[in-house]
Amino acid sequence: MITGMRLTAMVLVAALLTLTGCVPKQNKETDNPKINEYEEVFQEKIEAFIACMDNRDAEGMKALMAQGAVEEDKDMDAQIERLLQYYEGTSTMCTLEESLETGSQERKSASRGVITRKVSDWFYLYTDKGNYVCDATVCQQDDTGEMGEGIITFSLMTEEVLVVDNTKFPAETGIHVIEDLEGDYHIRKVGGSSHIFEEYDREIKLEDAESQLAASKSMSAFRSTFGEPNVDKGYRAIYELQKEEGECRFLSIFVDEETDIIETVYLLNEHNKVRLRCIYSQED
Repeated sequence: MITGMRLTAMVLVAALLTLTGCVPKQNKETDNPKINEYEEVFQEKIEAFIACMDNRDAEGMKALMAQGAVEEDKDMDAQIERLLQYYEGTSTMCTLEESLETGSQERKSASRGVITRKVSDWFYLYTDKGNYVCDATVCQQDDTGEMGEGIITFSLMTEEVLVVDNTKFPAETGIHVIEDLEGDYHIRKVGGSSHIFEEYDREIKLEDAESQLAASKSMSAFRSTFGEPNVDKGYRAIYELQKEEGECRFLSIFVDEETDIIETVYLLNEHNKVRLRCIYSQED
C-alpha cells in the first residue's frame, strides 16, 4: 500500500520531471516499435509531402524541402510543377511504413563533433488513377548548416518504368520525375514487388499444386501440368492461384536452371513482402 507521504513524494517528482522536460517518452498505441525516431520523422515529412501532392500544393511541397536542396536545385519550381502534372489522382495506399519496417537506409557521419544524419527509403504509392514508385531522402540533422533539415531528394516513376527498364533512382539533390516508357505492359504486384505479368484463363488450386510437387520436383513436369508461369525469370517462376477469401494468392517457385529441379516454393499474396508460408524446400 502506498502511504500518503510516498504518494506526495511521487507527485512532486512527476511535477519536477514535467517542468524540466525530463518525462520519459511514452509510446502511443499507434507507435510502431520497428521504426525508430529518425524513421518516424522521415515518415512524417514524406506523408506531408504526399498530402501536398494530393492537394496540388506546390508551395507546401517546396516548404518541406531542405533549404540547401532548394538553393542547389535552381529549377525546383519547374520540377514541382512537372511532378504535379505527372502525378495523377489522389493517394489511396502507400507502402511507406512497411518499407521502413523492412529496412530503410540511415546514414550518420561525425567529423570533429560535426554531425549529419540522413534517412532514405523507397516505397510504392497508389492513387485512384495510377501506381507509382517513389524514393526519398530526408536530412534529420545537419550541424554543418550547409543543407539544413528537410527533404533532400524526392523521385517518382511509374511501376512500368521500374519493372521494364530496371531504372535506378537518381542520387542528385532535388525533385525528379522519370517519364513513362513507350509500349504497353501489364504489371502486377506479387509479394510486395512489381512484375511484368502474363494473364492466363485458368484457376490453379493450391492443393493440386502441392500434389504435383509431391509427385515430382521437376519444373518441366510442373509446367506440363499447369502451363506457362505468369512470371518467368528462369531461376524463378510465379503462378497465380485460385483466390482465397477474395484475395490473390501466388506460388513463387525457385529453380536450379541447370538441373531443372525445384528448390523452394513459397506462398505469397499481393502486397505483403513477408512470405505467407513455405510450401516446399529442399533443405527440409
